[in-house]
Amino acid sequence: MTRLSVRFDTAEPRFEYSFRWEGDRTAAESLIAEDAAVACHFDLDLDDYLTVAVSHMPAILRSPEVANAPDVKHAHMRATLSFLLRQLTGHPEHPRRFLDHIDDFDLDFLITRVGGKIEWSASANAVEASAPPRNAAIRAVD
Repeated sequence: MTRLSVRFDTAEPRFEYSFRWEGDRTAAESLIAEDAAVACHFDLDLDDYLTVAVSHMPAILRSPEVANAPDVKHAHMRATLSFLLRQLTGHPEHPRRFLDHIDDFDLDFLITRVGGKIEWSASANAVEASAPPRNAAIRAVD
């Protein structure tokens, strides 16, 4: 199982928020499939939908209505994970998308800009083979 940590730390708009997800490739593919279905429902390309969802994350989480609608918050966290997992690693020894390496690495993502172009960085740590299995879940970090 892999642990993904996502942290928003943006200057415009000023926004800090973190959450974690634990799961394996099958669970990650399921997240992306859920987002693909939502994008299809709104007649949007998946990449366009995910970009919009991530871009709106600060506004969504600041909204008082979200406190009463945890499914909205969860959907945007899921879309953020899907967006990041579909990105290319840019690493010569581990090419392709982060999704392709999810069972081998714990990943830490930092999103530093959401307006216009989304800017992010990632770091990875090898998953220990003896690590106990963890249930797939998204959890906010206090």
